[in-house]
Amino acid sequence: MRETSARLPPSYLKSSTHSFLPNLGAAQYSSKGQILKDASNTSPRAAHTRTPYHLDAQHLLIIPKGARLFYPQAPRRSPSTLPSSRPFTHSALLLSSQPLTPEEYDTKASQTLESLTDSLEILLESLLDSSANNKITSPAEWDVEYSSGVLNLRLGPQYGTYVVNKQPPNKQIWLSSPSSGPKRFDYEAAREGGEGERWVWRKGGGEPVSLKGLLEGELAVLTGLKADELGLRFEADD
Repeated sequence: MRETSARLPPSYLKSSTHSFLPNLGAAQYSSKGQILKDASNTSPRAAHTRTPYHLDAQHLLIIPKGARLFYPQAPRRSPSTLPSSRPFTHSALLLSSQPLTPEEYDTKASQTLESLTDSLEILLESLLDSSANNKITSPAEWDVEYSSGVLNLRLGPQYGTYVVNKQPPNKQIWLSSPSSGPKRFDYEAAREGGEGERWVWRKGGGEPVSLKGLLEGELAVLTGLKADELGLRFEADD
């Protein structure tokens, strides 16, 4: 039988020979590597079936071909002792984009309110021309005005006034609705595979509501038109 040899340093032999060999076969060996006593099985048959590991004069550990060596393994760590990784949260995804600079906020908020004003003017004109065919009793009293970052949509005493204004300190757009009350909208950048850039309001961490969606829904109820028939444009909500 062909044997494989592995050279061990003399310092290792002096300190570890007697402790290393018993671990291989759970037996006691002589200085020549002969089995004296099998600690795990004392039967004569078991003693003769043990693999005869031994050392030669050149400090070589003789390992028969086909023998199996067992190496000590590091103890497994329980899940409680494993290092915790940084949790992935939904808020991290939402805050991944860089916040707007004051200049960027001013540009985007102004574009949103100006485009909304233009589309509301067109809507009021069309409602006035077709007042006989819709449920609005006094469209002539409706008016829209935008000045110094404040948009006023006056719908007469019957429906009240919508106020949409810039809020630079918070980088928000504020809405005061006679139908649903005050709300504050934050800018949300476009995300791949998701919505385009828009102004959104979140209440208690719930589903976001866009400025466009809210105004279209409320004005559709007031005018009797469908949301897509209103023709409202929001530069940052396209």
